[in-house]
Amino acid sequence: MEIKRNFISRMPIEDFADMHGLVMEINERRNAAANRLHRYYANFQHTEVKDGGFLCSAFGNGNTPDEAVADYAREISEKRLVLNAYTPDRKEIDAPILTEATK
Repeated sequence: MEIKRNFISRMPIEDFADMHGLVMEINERRNAAANRLHRYYANFQHTEVKDGGFLCSAFGNGNTPDEAVADYAREISEKRLVLNAYTPDRKEIDAPILTEATK
């Protein structure tokens, strides 16, 4: 019997970043504990998420840099990303299901 499987593409977030020349930015929040926030947030530089006709910022949050990146991978999986949205170099790409970094 012939079986044709159509699975959603999956890849580690760092492979996706390398493929598209993306730079991950991880920031530490000031006074995170006092404000009951996660200590770190992460996102790709100059990248927005397209939601219908709108562009939205997306970030991953975590108590460690790795947790923030993993959360960001879940946040942008299977979404359309817009790189350099307000420049002549604008580019739209579809993200597969992104998995945690393999280190």
